[in-house]
Amino acid sequence: MANAPANPPPASAPAKGAAAPVAAPGAPTGFGKIKAQLQSMLLGSKEILGVDIGSYSIKVAYIKNEGGGPQLKAWGLLPLDLNPEASPEQKKQQAVNLLRAFLIQKQIQVKEAATSVSGNAVIVRYVKFPRLNKDELWATLATEAEPFIPFDIKDVQLGFHILGELTEEGQKKMETVLVAAKKDAIQARVEVLEAAGLKPTIIDVDSFAL
Repeated sequence: MANAPANPPPASAPAKGAAAPVAAPGAPTGFGKIKAQLQSMLLGSKEILGVDIGSYSIKVAYIKNEGGGPQLKAWGLLPLDLNPEASPEQKKQQAVNLLRAFLIQKQIQVKEAATSVSGNAVIVRYVKFPRLNKDELWATLATEAEPFIPFDIKDVQLGFHILGELTEEGQKKMETVLVAAKKDAIQARVEVLEAAGLKPTIIDVDSFAL
């Protein structure tokens, strides 16, 4: 994804604790930087915890760089056993408790975590925009993207990746992957991870996640 300008338009500004798609506060924005950050984590002397929060379970993978490359040091499949009538707060608390217990059991000290959002909270579209540079597209992204997004544009975090350029009917255009993720879905992930004592540094889209 393209890098966000210093002052992106309000409609596409990151939600509290997230960027798009989607990274947490202070984390890089855009798939290009997300990929670079993940490569840096795995190729440098770092470690990270991957957390996939699903409807029925939480999948966790602890990855650490050692022996010349990333190694899977621990993993877990944590079933979510909830009453169908459970409130959102009860669901959140169980997820937090399961993550905390897993970290204690496996004696994992790492704080940096990567997660993703999926389902109805995420829209991915392949669209053609007028040819613009990245800064120009960021400045007009909310307006350009609105016809393709079935949500209120103010309620989503936007991101894009330019695939290439083409000419149609004499006009230069850009083939672009456009992604919109609901800010409340992003924030829900951030709240679970932070309550479990983790620092969400990468929040991606399931279909693009490693």
